[in-house]
Amino acid sequence: MDKDIIEYCIKTISFINNDSNDYEKIIGNLLKELKENDLVYINRNKKWYKYDKNEKKWDEYNFKIVLSKTTEFYEFFDDIMIKYLDNENKTLNTNNKQRFKRTSKNIALHIFEQKINMDKLYKYCCKFFSINEEV
Repeated sequence: MDKDIIEYCIKTISFINNDSNDYEKIIGNLLKELKENDLVYINRNKKWYKYDKNEKKWDEYNFKIVLSKTTEFYEFFDDIMIKYLDNENKTLNTNNKQRFKRTSKNIALHIFEQKINMDKLYKYCCKFFSINEEV
């Protein structure tokens, strides 16, 4: 398993551990990890910006594009996290592994059945990506 994938799995375990029943918050945290410094939300004017690496400038961005791709997390929660817990993780005991696998499968099922509350996810993302200054 790729080192970056393992790192995301480890971070996802901490997100699940902190908020095991708040799937939108877990996904929002994971989005923040994946997008890192490419996206920001400006509180002052309530707008999203994406950094254009070629032009070296910030452009206004429609964050709904990111939200529309949350279905791509299905495989991560349904397969990759389970493989990580089964094959790579050496620190968790069996009970904790089972708990994280169960939660991961539940998140995948919610994604598959389109039960993720996009409004709630959007609000979390606004909070996680927010800065108070202009870019």
